Amino acid sequence: MTTLSSQAINPHLYASLRFDPAKSFAPIILVAKYPLLLMTPPQLKLNSVPDFVAYARANRGKLNFSSAGNGSPAHLAGEIFKTQARVEATHVHYKGGGPAMMAVMANEVQFAFETIPSGIGYVKGGKLKGLAVTSSERSGAAPDLPTLREVGMKDLSITSWAGLVAPAGTPSAVLERLSAAAQSALTKPSVRAALAADGAEPGGGSANDFARFMADEHQAWGKVVRLANASVN
Repeated sequence: MTTLSSQAINPHLYASLRFDPAKSFAPIILVAKYPLLLMTPPQLKLNSVPDFVAYARANRGKLNFSSAGNGSPAHLAGEIFKTQARVEATHVHYKGGGPAMMAVMANEVQFAFETIPSGIGYVKGGKLKGLAVTSSERSGAAPDLPTLREVGMKDLSITSWAGLVAPAGTPSAVLERLSAAAQSALTKPSVRAALAADGAEPGGGSANDFARFMADEHQAWGKVVRLANASVN
């Protein structure tokens, strides 16, 4: 299994890796995409993205946002949001997504992005305020939350993702069998329902589709890492 971070972000984040994402693996299939949630502390009593942007601009230089680590999808989503919304905020990284969300609950930081599977329970339980999702369409797991595009951020669409790969050099016959089995599984209603219930968008497509997708993601997230001036040495 490979992910957004390992395939498209880390190559730009680390000075050196033990593998080449473009040459070390043979693509099989995109399994799922995971939209992120924009969340704020309930104490702020902000009910929409425009409310939050107005609050951030009125408190310029005072806001912080959390993530599971420097260069994580949540960190980079926050950097993109800052640019699109024209607000200022300082990134604070924690040791994991759980502590990062706890910091939002305690109003130690004023916003965070996290995947829907990780954050939706806290939103539904009232411990975090969900304002929007980062996908291009509303999520079935949070249908009442608008997309960031709906609230005016037309260029902001972010999803984390996971897919299947095999070691480079795997025989083509083996890759074809794995791809066919994965395709079959992803068409089953029970599998698609389970992914949707977890806030994920089921994937699919051919190995070539996945190869093109990963190449596009590698290029796009390289620009984001440079924008955020993020690095891990």
